[in-house]
Amino acid sequence: MIASAAHPLELAALSSKRIAEINERPLALLPSATPSLLAKPRADSPGAVYVSSDGVARILIQGALFQGDYARIGREFAAAQASERVREVQLVIDSPGGVAVGPFELAEAIAECRGRKPIFAMTTGMACSAAYALASAADRVLLMPSACVGSIGVILVHFDYSEMLNSAGISVTHLFAGDHKADGSPFMPLSDDVRERWQGEIKAIQERFAAVVARNRGLSVDDVLDQEAGLFEGAAAIEAGLADALFSPFSAERNCHV
Repeated sequence: MIASAAHPLELAALSSKRIAEINERPLALLPSATPSLLAKPRADSPGAVYVSSDGVARILIQGALFQGDYARIGREFAAAQASERVREVQLVIDSPGGVAVGPFELAEAIAECRGRKPIFAMTTGMACSAAYALASAADRVLLMPSACVGSIGVILVHFDYSEMLNSAGISVTHLFAGDHKADGSPFMPLSDDVRERWQGEIKAIQERFAAVVARNRGLSVDDVLDQEAGLFEGAAAIEAGLADALFSPFSAERNCHV
């Protein structure tokens, strides 16, 4: 369970000096980086991308992510990269993650654009699981002190309603062609062979996930896997190699040294 986020006024009390003390590596953001988090979209923004008046594109990555979300993010990112009006791209992230189909390919596409325009992942709540795969592809990952990143793992949940139905006098008959067509049906127990096969597939996905993060963040695959899909908040995320600096959009001072 994740502790509830701090009240904005409490975050505002965290001085930029304290943030600078926590950050081990100074990182100068472009002048409009923090204010652009609250910027309104320009009428002539490329596609659905939010662009501030001085050329900072904001791409929102929020909530549970599905294939359609990855497609939308990819389109918006490509539009921001192609637009002459955009000089910096921010991935504004508050997401617990999503489905495993699509995020690694999108992360690789984002990482390939490094060096063209500055790319910042700005985590305002959480960038976990698939959302962190996307964040890791940015040039720099920044997070609020109360935000968290990580959960570099994979989960698959199987529901078995067979005993509940049996107790109600309901029996379910499966008619299917193909030995594996009914694998994972919620109306019968999960067999040992299906469990073992799925566990192997999940492990393979996690290893691919770890490889993507390791390459993007300059870590070893073993270092990433050793985190055991843990969550890291604030300064702990920096120590774990998953983030570069802290920032606070509520600070009255410029976040120039985060």
